[in-house]
Amino acid sequence: MIAETVWLPYYIHAVRRLQERKPQVHAAKDKKSRKRLFERCFTALLRSGEPGSDPKETLRESIEGWFFGAPLEAICKENVESWLSWAFFDNEYHDLTPAHHKELDSFIARLEELTSHRFQPGFNPSVTCIRLTLDKLRATHRPMIYYTAIAAVNTFTQC
Repeated sequence: MIAETVWLPYYIHAVRRLQERKPQVHAAKDKKSRKRLFERCFTALLRSGEPGSDPKETLRESIEGWFFGAPLEAICKENVESWLSWAFFDNEYHDLTPAHHKELDSFIARLEELTSHRFQPGFNPSVTCIRLTLDKLRATHRPMIYYTAIAAVNTFTQC
């Protein structure tokens, strides 16, 4: 009981600390470096598949993974704008400048070219993307005994 009394405040503090929005130092600070980063990222994804696999299909699957497995056909243009706004500007789409919107449009056009898929206009509310530094951390409290039991099982099964 004493251990749990110490554990709960530690857990609450850790979750609050992890949910704080910290200013990010983004690798791409200007238009030229963002374009270079975009090309490097998506070229690497095209090459990341198994030998003999279709690179475009590999890229499509990677993008679907960032949208929690939603099929590419269900992902609309505004969903992609939200994702790429985070990925290349670390910001919400509506907080970007008109110049950044134009830059995103060019990224989306290039992505459509790479995947041979045209994103439908609009926003699909049933499709969400992973935005690691923008979205809230969803944590569920478990008693300390839960983590102790997991650690014990891991220790004994690694023998």
